[in-house]
This record gives sequence, C-alpha cells and structure tokens, in this order.
Amino acid sequence: MTGRETHGLEGLAAAFVALTCWRVPFADFWGRYYFRFDTHATGLILGAWLWFVLPRLRLNPAYAWLAFAVVGLLAATVTVHQAWMAITVAEIAAVVLVACLATGKAGILGAILRTRPMVALGKLSYGMYLWHVPMAMALRDQPFVIVLTLTFTLSLIAATISYWTVEAVARRLKHRSVQPRADAIGLNPVAVPVS
Repeated sequence: MTGRETHGLEGLAAAFVALTCWRVPFADFWGRYYFRFDTHATGLILGAWLWFVLPRLRLNPAYAWLAFAVVGLLAATVTVHQAWMAITVAEIAAVVLVACLATGKAGILGAILRTRPMVALGKLSYGMYLWHVPMAMALRDQPFVIVLTLTFTLSLIAATISYWTVEAVARRLKHRSVQPRADAIGLNPVAVPVS
C-alpha cells in the first residue's frame, strides 16, 4: 500500500468518525439526522473505504453470518428514535456482509442471497427503501403488525411498479448517454465479482 493510499484510508476513517460524532447532537429528533445527507453519509464513506481494503481482507463465512444476524437483530429491535446509535452498527455490519459476498467468502449465506427471489428483492430494495416511509407514515395509527405487513407489501408493489416504469426509463437513458461518453474518454466499467 502506498503512502497516498494510506493517507486516503486515514482520511476516510477520520471522516467516518467525524460524521458519526456529528450525528449525536441531532439525537433528540430522528428526522433531523435520518434524512440529512451530512448525518447519513457515513455508509458511503465506509463503502469507499471497503473498495480500498477489500483485496487485503481475510474473511470467512462466520463473519457474514454474524453481520447478517446483527442487521436482523437491529431491524427487529431498534425503533427509528434509536437509529442515531444503530445506524453506525448497521453500516459496519453491512460493510462486513458486502465484503464477504464480494470476495466469495459468504458460504451458504451467499448461495441463499444469490437465489432468484433474493436477487429480485435486491433489485427492488432501493425502491422499497424510498417507498416505505410514506407508506409507514400513512399507516402509523394502525397496530404495529398491520403497519409492518402493509408497509412491506405496499412498498414491494410500489417498488415493482417504479422498477418497470420510472427506473426502466432511467436505465435505458443511462446506457444511451453514459456509455458513448465513457468510450470516448477510454473508461471501461469495472466488475466486482459476487460469488
């Protein structure tokens, strides 16, 4: 690793710690830290850090299962009002899980996540993330089980519709406008094997 790469990693680590600490004063109201870019950019920073260190990591399937369990436990127990603490733990667990998947060290969990239903859900996951808040807010006066069930179902439906309409148009436009420019300046896409 070169000195420049080391400084980059140190800078990313410092930015992660600084932005994580920056979230703390906003803990009194979840909306102030959950929706703001400056208080929610830490996941992007960890992703950049992972890109640099991925070839050097020594991973095994136990790490993938632990990360998966941590994310599941957080999803089952943490309320949105506690998210200022849980976001950091979830981001770190997600980075470990992605690292295991990207390096082929996720074992049977990787095989499960590569099944057709999981791949389909993964393609819809960002749309579900975007749609779940308005759905949950509209249902907030209902019992928790109803909110959870209907939010998941309605978000899945809305994400499927937006995937095949709005996102399909965006994917076509991306290929039409980005690739010729990338070819013109000599950029080639880089594939990260996920197996």
